[in-house]
Amino acid sequence: RWKTDETRVIVSTNAFGMGIDKPDVRTVVHLDLPDSIEAYFQEAGRGGRDEKKAFAVLLYNKTDISNIKKRISDSFPPKEKILEVYDAICDYYGVGVGSGLDKTFVFNLNDFCSKFHQSLLVAHNSIKILQQAGYLDLTDEQDSSSIVQFICNKDDLYKTKHSEAQEQLIHVVLRSYTGLFANPISINEEIISKRLNWKQEKVYNELIGLSQEKIISYIPRKKTPYLTFTLEREKSNQIHIGKEAYEDRKKRFSSRIESMINYVEEDNVCRSVILLRYFGEKDGKNCGHCDVCLKKTNTSVTTEEFDKIRTAMLKLLDNSPLTTKELLERLPFKEPKIYYVLRFLVDNKFLRYNKLMQLSTKK
Repeated sequence: RWKTDETRVIVSTNAFGMGIDKPDVRTVVHLDLPDSIEAYFQEAGRGGRDEKKAFAVLLYNKTDISNIKKRISDSFPPKEKILEVYDAICDYYGVGVGSGLDKTFVFNLNDFCSKFHQSLLVAHNSIKILQQAGYLDLTDEQDSSSIVQFICNKDDLYKTKHSEAQEQLIHVVLRSYTGLFANPISINEEIISKRLNWKQEKVYNELIGLSQEKIISYIPRKKTPYLTFTLEREKSNQIHIGKEAYEDRKKRFSSRIESMINYVEEDNVCRSVILLRYFGEKDGKNCGHCDVCLKKTNTSVTTEEFDKIRTAMLKLLDNSPLTTKELLERLPFKEPKIYYVLRFLVDNKFLRYNKLMQLSTKK
């Protein structure tokens, strides 16, 4: 609905921008501070792709500055905490010292943090640092295949009496896949259902039944991240989290945060010039349109100009309410000067916005 202009406003996280290309976005409002100028530049750049005027608004207060600084400590927990998380993960999977190399496990972060009383954010970022250091590998959420392994031996399997449906299922599974007694193997319930001429639901229920009877281990298909031990488990005092994996990355992250804070707190340098300098262009010129440039232009409004603009504005609005855009179109003055007078009149309650977001002189 938003892409076809049926809905004009959409509220989202920053993930929404991925793959979205709508040329006529007129305004992008940030309610939270991005953690880098790169992120802000990309997200604000969703506006005005049709090369017409668009606005990027970034809202923040002192609390937001404190919160964005806290992201540094959240993203880079103390090394002692990282080692604590490493030991907890090893215990979570029962991986002893000297073992675990190339072992892969389904990883449920919520379950892990609940059982070991860890913060979700700190645990996740600790794992990412351990991944950088080469000890673990955490994949993004993936649509995984179902996994089956026979946990009883062949002799017990053939001696045990099964239902007719179980016998048929076991027969088809063993003929369709090899290595099921030695390793967990990916299976496809759809293929099995076609070979048995069953509904997939029946295949699933019979596999669950075999799992409950300790004949097989069955992990149904689901979207889940996986965690792999890329090295054997080490004692925590032998874990080495190097400068490149921790200090260097923390320094770069802190620098990006600091640049973002400097950008929003700057009130003397043109926004475009700041952005261009950040990306290496030293000869940027003042844009004339950002809040900093407009503020400098606004200070040149003379008392005579102010009175003329105010009188013309109030006369128009006495006749009927108007939107800001309509007001700008009807006043024969420079836009920055109109904005200056308009802000003064709104701030001092001479003008008000009604429910239709029109300016009016009446309450």
